[in-house]
Amino acid sequence: MLDVYRLSSKLCKAYPLKLSCLSDKTNFKQMYRWEFESIIDTYTSKMNTKEAKEIVKK
Repeated sequence: MLDVYRLSSKLCKAYPLKLSCLSDKTNFKQMYRWEFESIIDTYTSKMNTKEAKEIVKK
């Protein structure tokens, strides 16, 4: 399953950092996330800790 997030063009136009995440031709932001992607994100952040890196070295 894939989750789709889409921000409306009204909100994008009011967003102060719009130019840093969208081009001038794009009116809205759309993101796709796999339903289990949060598990991968959690795992990745745990593996990037100093303690995890020490365990992997052993």
